[in-house]
Amino acid sequence: MGTSATLGQTLPEPGPGLGAVEAAALLDELAPTNAALVYYQHLLTAPDSMLHAYVHFNADPDDDEIYGQTPEEAEQAMADAQETLDNLGWASQLAVCDFGVQYQQGWAALLPHLGKLRSFARVLEADARRHLAAGNHDKAAERLATIFNMSRQLSNREPVLITSLVSIAITSLARTAVMEAIESGQLTDAGRDALIESLERFDDGDPFKIRESVKMEAVVSLGWLAKTFPDGHAGTKLKEMGFLSENTSAQSIRKLDNMSGPEFFAEAERMLEFFRRSLDAWDEPDAVAKMDELGAVVGVGGFGELGKAFAPAFGRARSSDLKGQAMLEETLAALTSYEHHEPDATDTGADR
Repeated sequence: MGTSATLGQTLPEPGPGLGAVEAAALLDELAPTNAALVYYQHLLTAPDSMLHAYVHFNADPDDDEIYGQTPEEAEQAMADAQETLDNLGWASQLAVCDFGVQYQQGWAALLPHLGKLRSFARVLEADARRHLAAGNHDKAAERLATIFNMSRQLSNREPVLITSLVSIAITSLARTAVMEAIESGQLTDAGRDALIESLERFDDGDPFKIRESVKMEAVVSLGWLAKTFPDGHAGTKLKEMGFLSENTSAQSIRKLDNMSGPEFFAEAERMLEFFRRSLDAWDEPDAVAKMDELGAVVGVGGFGELGKAFAPAFGRARSSDLKGQAMLEETLAALTSYEHHEPDATDTGADR
């Protein structure tokens, strides 16, 4: 018989050329290269006991039961989840993380993974606290580095504004735990270096890809309108779909209803000036104020009636972006200057 083929490649026939060592190496070669597939597997199989257990490690110690779990049950759920959390750490090192967002669906595209990944980040952060309390400092740092890596993976491949904001929130979660570990002197040199490495992998210029997500907002808005209303006549339908506000005048709706396809596209393209000016102001010292001013122009129809619905003011997004970048810089600086000191064997703690 000839060779068998699977997974897109030819596998060796059982025989002298396939020893145990070769088989083990081949399994590593066949491992997934898209982290999103690994995350999805755990999203589908993670027990509620694990997803809820994190609360006990951030709650009032007097709380005897949360989500139907006792503290002892939460501890056991975390202990049982170690293999899963280790696998999340492995996946967070992969170069590709593509959740297959169906961009062709425009505003109807689903992003069900965002909430679940945020839940995983909470579990990882809680497990880091659990390991710190137990003296497993390197394992705690590993968990926190996994969160940083997941955050970077998420926004790197998915330039969607809500995705970028979730990425910032996930990073902030890990950053709080890292700063507490620094202040308490609970990081080893190895743990510090692992965290530094994870932070240095963020893009310096646009770490959470918020600037890229502004470009995507333009693409999605224009593309969705063109795909959904190729022949125009969209006013009443847009109102029924909830895209036009209650304050939209009957005259404006009739105007959109009477537009042909080319006329409707031209009206939609009036928004391009808004997106261009937002990006032009992005790196200005007063960027947030300028974007808020553009938002006010949008509100009075300065970029067309469609602009009111599909051209959101980006001042708040830019503010979140600046805070996120500052958070990364401060955390990296704190880690770089951190020095771990082993306790003196003769130290009885009397001076502390």
